[in-house]
Formats: sequence, C-alpha cells, structure tokens
Amino acid sequence: MSLEAEAEVVTGRRSNGDVVRFDRRTGALGVFRGDVIVAYFRPDEGYEFFLREIAK
Repeated sequence: MSLEAEAEVVTGRRSNGDVVRFDRRTGALGVFRGDVIVAYFRPDEGYEFFLREIAK
C-alpha cells in the first residue's frame, strides 16, 4: 500500500475494541475484530456512518 493510499483510509476504534476503517476514495467501510473482518460494505451515509460507528 502506498503512503497516498494510506492517507485516504481513516481508522477508529469502538469501545468494544473493534477496529473500524473507512476508505474515503472508495467509500468502503470495514470492521475488524482481532485479525478477522466481521463486516465490509459501502454505507450510503459514507464518512458520517464511520463517525457514528467509532462513537459506539
């Protein structure tokens, strides 16, 4: 992954420890529990959805 690509992906953490990543370029959101992807999709609300998820 290039540095440019990394800058387009924002990462946050839920209170339960899940890591949430949002790709600003593609609109894709991934949720990771440990090393396992537990969700991957493109939310209609985009970045706003990401912000709500990391506030949980």
